[in-house]
Amino acid sequence: MSALPSARLAERADGIREAALARTYGNMRVASRKPATAAAMPGLTRPLAGMVQAERLRLALAFQCDVREWTTDVAAWTTEVFADSIRTVTGLSGLVLIAVSSDPVAAWPASVPPRGP
Repeated sequence: MSALPSARLAERADGIREAALARTYGNMRVASRKPATAAAMPGLTRPLAGMVQAERLRLALAFQCDVREWTTDVAAWTTEVFADSIRTVTGLSGLVLIAVSSDPVAAWPASVPPRGP
């Protein structure tokens, strides 16, 4: 997740995680992770700079989410869960970029192995 530095997402990570867990009704496990660098995320290597609406956003949060199966509906639901959680915890109404990946190996640095179900 990326946002303007003034959003202070990193220091609100625990609250965002708890809000997300409450919205999933036990259907998702959520663990906080250190945000990966763009170099460690092969599927997401484009820098935020150059995208007009995202040029001042900074990578601030990362979560690993475990679900029974991965579908496009689950990807959309995961995005909604975290967007609502960020709004609830921070009161933000501005830009936040949420990237969702079904590939835990691509989404996490080698030093953070993915968890199994």
